[in-house]
Amino acid sequence: MTFHHGMGLTVTQNAPVIFDVTTYPEEVRARARAAYDRGQVAFRAQQWNTALPAYTEAYLAIPHHSALQAIGLSLLRVGRHSEGIGRLQRVLAAFDADPAQSLPAARRAELEAEIERARARMRAARQSAPPSVLPTPTPVQLAKEAAALRERPAEPLPDYEGGMSMGAKVAIGVGIAAGVAGLIGVAMWAARR
Repeated sequence: MTFHHGMGLTVTQNAPVIFDVTTYPEEVRARARAAYDRGQVAFRAQQWNTALPAYTEAYLAIPHHSALQAIGLSLLRVGRHSEGIGRLQRVLAAFDADPAQSLPAARRAELEAEIERARARMRAARQSAPPSVLPTPTPVQLAKEAAALRERPAEPLPDYEGGMSMGAKVAIGVGIAAGVAGLIGVAMWAARR
């Protein structure tokens, strides 16, 4: 499944999260570093919508945990809490899955606090919204749903005898019976005249 972050960039949900960039060619590392640095400048200037595609570009070049973490934080800042939480949880899970890597306790606590604040904002938004108003799905949510529908195999149509369902047969039968009754009624009326 892929997620679209604007500017034609997509991030694959199941892409690996890596720690060692030395296996990538220098040209790729330089491109990823330049994109990441652009994201950092925009993030520090609180230009979250500019930072997000830059970080995404860096992550697409090299799926490094720092870029994924930056994407998650940017998503939180633009109000896309659910997506941001998911990215930050993937970062934490990557550290948990690799015993050779360690996330400093203070940084882990910061990320967990970001996740909890985002969850609290989501709960507050649900509680403050009028019950009759449903949230408008974001383009990313719509893309996820469309991708899920495309990935799901088509359900076969039921095999009806003669190619017609029982409901269709009943409707046709009722229609014929009504038509015949109508003709008989017209014929009886005409005969009485």
